Amino acid sequence: MRTEKQRANTYPNRWKKGQSGNPVGRPRKDLTLTSLIKKYLEEVPQIEIGGKVNTRTWRELVAQAWLVGAYKGNSLLFKELLERLDGKTPQPLTGVGGGPLTIRVEYEKPPTL
Repeated sequence: MRTEKQRANTYPNRWKKGQSGNPVGRPRKDLTLTSLIKKYLEEVPQIEIGGKVNTRTWRELVAQAWLVGAYKGNSLLFKELLERLDGKTPQPLTGVGGGPLTIRVEYEKPPTL
């Protein structure tokens, strides 16, 4: 087993015991697309809808547009809506002819060193 001195000589730039290798930590995710969208979804846009001043958030407007699109026959919106409400439909795995699935695992002999 190597001593602390031997390890220090092998890796001279390594950290001392108890010292972090990343003292500042992980960088913040303030400017990701997802974080920006989440921020804007809670805002109330200053727009008029049907001649009336809007009082709903972007989140509410997007949800309504999504529901209206699904109602009008947009199959992608309808499928997404169902999957978000009920979860994805399970897809069973079956073998040949609809029978049980058989998995065969073969191991090769490792090479001799």
